Amino acid sequence: MGWRWQHLQPVFAHLRADLVNSALIEDYKKERRAEGAALATVQRELAALRRMFRYGLQTGTVHNVPHFGLVKENNVRKGYVDQVTYERMAAEAMKEGLWLRALLETAFTYGWRKGEMLGLRVNQLDLGLRPTMRLYDSKNGEGRVVPIMSNVFPLLTALCQGKKQNEYVFTRQDGSPVKDFRCAWQNMCIRAAVPCPDGSISRLR
Repeated sequence: MGWRWQHLQPVFAHLRADLVNSALIEDYKKERRAEGAALATVQRELAALRRMFRYGLQTGTVHNVPHFGLVKENNVRKGYVDQVTYERMAAEAMKEGLWLRALLETAFTYGWRKGEMLGLRVNQLDLGLRPTMRLYDSKNGEGRVVPIMSNVFPLLTALCQGKKQNEYVFTRQDGSPVKDFRCAWQNMCIRAAVPCPDGSISRLR
């Protein structure tokens, strides 16, 4: 909520609720898009504002909710795998290298996008008594700390062995950072009999 309010506050915080109308909301959309904000980002900001209005309506502090004109997004994550399918994929991933096996395990465990994982550096990992990872949100620069689960810990530890603090966690056998892995991903999926037309990581669970 914090990063959304940073953008909403300058425009809406000083206004009474009854002064917020659809025209003002449309102007906000245009201004944010002109600043370079993605449509999905603007929609999430306005969805937060709409939620405030709906809460106010429920509690009787506002009497109507303006029209926000939000559209359904079509870029949601798709493609889930069950445990049995995942185990086949895990067995085949190791044939491509430890990096893909660890990447798959991390995606399966946390459901992160590939950009979040590929950008991970050694200095973001604390492999001590209570292992954690710190991730930085590319949208607002803020970080979040998550525990390193027991199934992920040995794989990430092996990948970090012998690396400097500023080096990438996910690297190939020659030490180069993993960037495009579509070929390796497709090979794994083919051997595991898992449909994967574009070779991209879907959200796993």
